[in-house]
Amino acid sequence: MNTNFTPGPWKVHFNVPTAIYPGHIIKQDDNVQLPICNVPEGGGTHGKGIYRANAILIAAAPELLEALCGLSEWVLRPEISDWLNRSGVIGNYGEVILNAQSAIRKALEG
Repeated sequence: MNTNFTPGPWKVHFNVPTAIYPGHIIKQDDNVQLPICNVPEGGGTHGKGIYRANAILIAAAPELLEALCGLSEWVLRPEISDWLNRSGVIGNYGEVILNAQSAIRKALEG
């Protein structure tokens, strides 16, 4: 997959006090100085756990995108899509595919 973002995998470093804002940083590699993302450890109405969960989700993004692209390509193979349409295994098959393709476009094109 040809992308304009930093290739994965990405790793979360939790509770980093030296980050721009104390919190969690996402990096491609432990040896890289600049983080991909800094997720401040806030509080507020959401509580601290939501920021940790957000950092984990962000770090998983490249692998999730790669998996979704692979699954989307596989499902769109004529023999697979024909079977899925006929079998009714996924009742809203067309909507599921459109949503997957939309998410892929959003990740790749903004």
